[in-house]
Amino acid sequence: MNLFKNLQKNSNDKDMKIDTEKFCVYAPMEGVMIELADFPDDVFAQGILGKGVGILPAVGEVRAPFDGIVYNIFDTLHAISLISNDGLEIIIHVGVDTVELKGKGFIKRTQNGAHVKAGELLMEFNIKQIEKAGYKAATAVCVTNSDEYREFNFEEYGHVYVGQKIFHVDK
Repeated sequence: MNLFKNLQKNSNDKDMKIDTEKFCVYAPMEGVMIELADFPDDVFAQGILGKGVGILPAVGEVRAPFDGIVYNIFDTLHAISLISNDGLEIIIHVGVDTVELKGKGFIKRTQNGAHVKAGELLMEFNIKQIEKAGYKAATAVCVTNSDEYREFNFEEYGHVYVGQKIFHVDK
């Protein structure tokens, strides 16, 4: 199985092209995908913000998980919300309690209202700086409008790469 079959580098190193399918979410970062129930923060582990997955990041980059619009970049830069062209509403929350860092170790690479393509760089973060400050860099990827979908189909947990399908939903 070629994990990179749907990835194509653009001339710009910061972005890549990902061939997408409707109602699919692609890995926004490289790392180890875990079940949300195993996420080290109860708010996410209990599914309070919606269904999804956790990713233990190997690289400090957040990339668009689908084609859509940047709905909100939190002032503290630790989280970003997006809406796919299909209506999926996603929050990507980098770290556990990293709101306390007040943006230190995070760099935004997009803006609210931006139209983005899957694989486009949205944010960078310094994993070592987050961990040195005493926080975990574990990242939650949750569908905040989960109740609008009847079924979630998760791919195999384990190591994932940017652009690899991590789950899809059925209306």
